[in-house]
Amino acid sequence: MEYDTTAEEWRVGPAPLKSPKIRYSTSTHSANSNLMDDVEARKGITKMEKYDFTGETITIEGSRPHTLHRIRRLKDGLVGGWIEHKRNLSHIGDCFVYDDAKVFGDGSVFGNATVHSNAVVSESASVYGEAKVFGNATISGLAKVYDSAKVYGNAQVCGDAEVFDRASVYGHAIVRGNCSIFERAEVYGNTIVIDDALILGWVHVSDALVIGHSRIMRDTDLSYSQLLRERFEKVFFHTFSNPRCREITVLVKNGKPYFNIGCQQLITKEKFIERIHGTDGGLYRNPHRREYLRVLETYEGEDDACALVETENSLPIDFYNEF
Repeated sequence: MEYDTTAEEWRVGPAPLKSPKIRYSTSTHSANSNLMDDVEARKGITKMEKYDFTGETITIEGSRPHTLHRIRRLKDGLVGGWIEHKRNLSHIGDCFVYDDAKVFGDGSVFGNATVHSNAVVSESASVYGEAKVFGNATISGLAKVYDSAKVYGNAQVCGDAEVFDRASVYGHAIVRGNCSIFERAEVYGNTIVIDDALILGWVHVSDALVIGHSRIMRDTDLSYSQLLRERFEKVFFHTFSNPRCREITVLVKNGKPYFNIGCQQLITKEKFIERIHGTDGGLYRNPHRREYLRVLETYEGEDDACALVETENSLPIDFYNEF
């Protein structure tokens, strides 16, 4: 199978998600739906309808429009939120989508999980167990929120990130990449957690940037060599349409870019190129190194980090004043 190797977009963070354009109307299989079905099948659960559609629909505009249907709970007539199809919300357990919350794409909610307010679960994300997502929170990508975890406020959980146990993510926090937040950890404020970071235990992380293979754990002090509190003017997340390519994080400090990709952390452009062409392992064995080189060609010069902002798909947004 051949993949489209064209880079999809540069996303500059932290950036609030734009409100989708919604068109109202009165007219009347995915990995996650399989996950939901498998869990229920293993428990020997027989499905019975617990909600239906009211007939009211809205359309989420985009490259692929999604038509969502308002739901009504059958046992008490409660009018709930919006789903695209019945694979988004299980008929088993007490899970439900309330208020003006939306679940679409291959997103799934099952178990006793609930989604409230204006929260959005989309793409291939899943919310299950006793988890709660509310406020203006967004769960997307392949992210998972489960057990008794909570995500709320304007928080974003995306990529392959997981939030579970009794962990909470809220405020304007962004959790993405392959990171995990669990036990009773709380991540909030303007915190960004990316790459393969782990945050666990009775810890509170606020207004921080946690990157790489950082481990912030119970009964330990924060490691400031890992919990970077330096100022970065910009943070870019570069994703590819080729699902085998790893996301690249670019952090700009004093006008100079530093790159994170996999185990390569805060490397310069020169070091990145060296690792791509090297013969001692590292990125050399990565079959997608040509795509990474194309990313580096976005820069007009070695220290020209601002060249990224000038590309067609970039959105120049100032990063936080300080960490």
